[in-house]
Amino acid sequence: MELVVRYGERSHRASLANCIRGYGKAWMTKTEMREFSQINLSAKLYFQGNEDGYKVFNQSPLPEIALTYAVEDMMHFSELYEELQKLVRTSEEWDLIASETQKAVLEAMREDFVSSGSKAPDIIAALPPTPYPEGAVTAPLNNEGTQEESTLYKIAII
Repeated sequence: MELVVRYGERSHRASLANCIRGYGKAWMTKTEMREFSQINLSAKLYFQGNEDGYKVFNQSPLPEIALTYAVEDMMHFSELYEELQKLVRTSEEWDLIASETQKAVLEAMREDFVSSGSKAPDIIAALPPTPYPEGAVTAPLNNEGTQEESTLYKIAII
């Protein structure tokens, strides 16, 4: 959904963390955003330093940091969905979101599935960039959710 409603280019998917940092100001305080970013960064450093990486999610019980990371993401899913839902402009966009989501889920369920990483589906990447709204200013976000120099993710400040 984020790819379809995003302003600007659509060649790669934004991570869940970047979506939450980009749109989370609608429901999170600065303190909550900082805490989310700290938990997310700590967990990612843990996964990078662990020889199993994200495969720790196949373990039972989960390491505490993996559980905290997963719970923190899930706590913001419904709010993120509500924010993105407000940005869908046409029934054609809804149709595209539904069909591409269904394809992605079915593909991910295949035994021989290999992730394409953050690369956007061709049909969405081929869409022309959505112009930023009049008067909007773009601001990059860094891993702490602040508007400092970064190339990770850009949002429109309206």
